[in-house]
Amino acid sequence: MTADLYDEDQVICQDFSYLDVLHVIPPCLMERKGEDSDMGVENMQTVYKIQRMLDPDVIESIKGSNINRPSNALTMDSGMLALNFRKFQIRFEQVVESTTPHTYKIDSSGFPFLRKDPVTRTLYLMPDESIESLSPALLSIHCSIGRILNLSGAKIYTRGTINRLQDLPEDAFVSEDGHSYR
Repeated sequence: MTADLYDEDQVICQDFSYLDVLHVIPPCLMERKGEDSDMGVENMQTVYKIQRMLDPDVIESIKGSNINRPSNALTMDSGMLALNFRKFQIRFEQVVESTTPHTYKIDSSGFPFLRKDPVTRTLYLMPDESIESLSPALLSIHCSIGRILNLSGAKIYTRGTINRLQDLPEDAFVSEDGHSYR
């Protein structure tokens, strides 16, 4: 979403975009919804196993309230970019051969007719490191999840599941037949 900013009849900023802070790894993948339900615990264990397979140390870095730390946050334009990032359709792949840290190739697997060539960007960091920087390991896991979903054809099913989990009330759990209960 873009807008123009005015100061006494004069445009001072055109095409101003609203920003959104996004979780690299969504909280719904780490919450223990349905702790008393076999389905909830089993799903949680599956998520942990997949994350452990991709990066064994990452679980500790995002357990509990750590999921809301700046290392698991990325600021983006609140429009289509943010929406597609949440759906694992935008991937940040670290450019290993770059001499500048936090340089990524940004690619998309969504909407092929709108897709542009991948771009390479260096993410902005606080010069004095007063704010914790984004975790390359978490971005790598996000990239891997997006790739797995795209190549396996499971992205439509998984997207629906993630959307439903995010919409559940705090005290809800999911049963084996897929219904949610309180």
